[in-house]
Amino acid sequence: MATTPSTSSGEEDPPPPPPAPPFSDPSQNSSSPFYIHPSESPSSILVTPVLMGPNFQSWSRSVRMALVSKNKMDFLTGSIPIPSEADPLYPHWECCNTLLMSWLLNSLAPSIAQSVVVLEIAIDIWTDLRERFTQGDRLRVAELQEEIYSLQQGNLSVIDYYTKL
Repeated sequence: MATTPSTSSGEEDPPPPPPAPPFSDPSQNSSSPFYIHPSESPSSILVTPVLMGPNFQSWSRSVRMALVSKNKMDFLTGSIPIPSEADPLYPHWECCNTLLMSWLLNSLAPSIAQSVVVLEIAIDIWTDLRERFTQGDRLRVAELQEEIYSLQQGNLSVIDYYTKL
């Protein structure tokens, strides 16, 4: 029977730690945000219609739904940090970032795409668009509130009045 060597004090040495598990490739795990399905390509159109500016609210909602279904929204929320270039995850992150950038650029009107094509990180494109186009949403909200406050039922039926609201 083999025994563990004793230290000079007569106590047994603790067993060595187990070996570190080998790096597993997250791009092969379909539940990982780094996984890219074979049907997902940079030329894919993520959502339609493209962002024209005034449609930012509905466009961003469509993009969020598409990316959540693809398990990629965390790249745009910052939940998945940018790894260092020495990190084994970096190539997988870079591939996903590039794919997301392509999807975003393909879903923008050409004039808007030209203004963000110089950005190198998908979250920066997302943040730029959100900051730029939510400004107009506040003005539109104020306009809609004014319309609602001035709306009167008059001779309209309840159904027509409610529909107009």
